[in-house]
Amino acid sequence: MSTDAIVLLREDHKEIRRLFREFQSANTPARKAAAVRRILPALATYRQREDECLYPQVRTLLPDLDQRVLENSEQHHVAEALCAELATMNPDDERFTAKTTVLIETVTRHITGEEQDWFPQVRKGLGRKQLQDVGARMIALRKNGSGKKKPARTAPTNGAAPKNAAPKDAVPVQDVVDLLIQQHTQIRDLFLEVEKADGEAKREAFHRLVRLLAVHETAEEQAVHPVARLHLQGGGDIVDARLAEEHQAKETLAALEEMGPDAPEFPRLLAELRASVLEHASHEEAYEFRYLRRDVPAAELRALVKVVKAAEAIAPTHPHPGIESATANTLAGPALSLFDRTKDLVHNTIGKG
Repeated sequence: MSTDAIVLLREDHKEIRRLFREFQSANTPARKAAAVRRILPALATYRQREDECLYPQVRTLLPDLDQRVLENSEQHHVAEALCAELATMNPDDERFTAKTTVLIETVTRHITGEEQDWFPQVRKGLGRKQLQDVGARMIALRKNGSGKKKPARTAPTNGAAPKNAAPKDAVPVQDVVDLLIQQHTQIRDLFLEVEKADGEAKREAFHRLVRLLAVHETAEEQAVHPVARLHLQGGGDIVDARLAEEHQAKETLAALEEMGPDAPEFPRLLAELRASVLEHASHEEAYEFRYLRRDVPAAELRALVKVVKAAEAIAPTHPHPGIESATANTLAGPALSLFDRTKDLVHNTIGKG
């Protein structure tokens, strides 16, 4: 058996892909739940081996790869949040399959990126002997079952939620970064729901997606981006790049809302929006949220949860391209919020009629 760390991780990748295929081929809730019960601990072990054995070694010996290590760690964090949600869900839950699908897409992107460019860089930088030493620690970690992180709880098998389980789809929110990443997960789920639904269910799911995207982005622009500008090195450039992405997404979302889910062009444009929104979320998590955690006092990040929720309570519920700055949002917010909520009321009234 090889003790080369990269060989071991490639074997993990093969097993994870096999488990993903097992879930994708399952045709009953029971079989899907069984596959998820195997996926969750496999991913927990894999994350632990990278986080505790490989990543610290790379950060110490290969400082040029430090940025990539941090990005990989954030990808682990996103996957871990999804695993935590799945661990508390019923396999009969209507979002169980959608959430697992998002997890599979997230992890697949991560391991594909590692295999294509990350592993070759690490192998070139560390060399055979050091990779064997790291691999030996990975093997010892698995044998001893030691480590700081515990595998995620497995999904329930009998349709009942575990005792003392968190509310449906809930992940404990410690600070504003947790809250926003949780909302990113909800956005990913809603995109899948819209894509798979038909008729009135599709229109209703799209309406919820529009509302969540509009409220989420407005709250970020009013409460989070200004903190990033103030505290982060190069924060202005980071925030400006995110605002440009948000503006583009708002324009596409507005076009989709105008044409409606029944339009022939809707599926293509929705796929484009989904790709751009998920890329934007990934950029936020890698380039903004991570540094907020590093550079902003923990107490301030916790306090921002209330600020974001307050901003969301009065935020416009439809996209308004061109209003991306905190100042513009603050000035336009009340009027647009009232306009949008009137629009929502009309939408709901027509839908019930």
